[in-house]
Amino acid sequence: VNIKRLSDSELVMLTPHVYSLAKKILMMGCLDAVCHQLVQIACYIACVSCHVSVACHLSHKYLGLVDSCYQDASDVESMSMRVNALYYMGLSCLIAMKPAKAQVYFVRAVESMERLGEQELRQLKGVHFEALKILGITCTMLHQHGDAQHFFSRSLSLLADDGQYEGEVAGVLTNLALSYQQSGNLYEAINTYQQI
Repeated sequence: VNIKRLSDSELVMLTPHVYSLAKKILMMGCLDAVCHQLVQIACYIACVSCHVSVACHLSHKYLGLVDSCYQDASDVESMSMRVNALYYMGLSCLIAMKPAKAQVYFVRAVESMERLGEQELRQLKGVHFEALKILGITCTMLHQHGDAQHFFSRSLSLLADDGQYEGEVAGVLTNLALSYQQSGNLYEAINTYQQI
């Protein structure tokens, strides 16, 4: 099943089932590749269906388990698990309307990835982009426009000359232009809107 193709009502109906399965996995303390993917899907469904208590509980347990298993992770697979856990913890804080708390987790996700070597970091390009983008959005929510513009610009430079992410560029440019507009920099806002 392609989770992203499900309707909002279908996601809401799925939430208790995936929550129950993910809870059992987390209680067993098992995080092989399949279990990791199932917990990640459960976190995704809880977040996009805005089921705040489920999202916060699952993400918190997921991050705790990943932290205990992969605290000193230096390989790409382990780092990917750790970054995903931090990302969903941040996302659950965002839907709980706690952007300052979310920011802490998103910053940790970016910093964790950027400790990897250049070649390893390239393998996490999609995750790296998403973390920078959501960090920019979170900074905008906190009215930290200078930081927001910094993270949006970094996410755009990550996608430079990569046709695979062409559809994402317009969204980031829109967020960047809005940030310029909200901070009163109308010249840069207009310039950025013209690039969309």
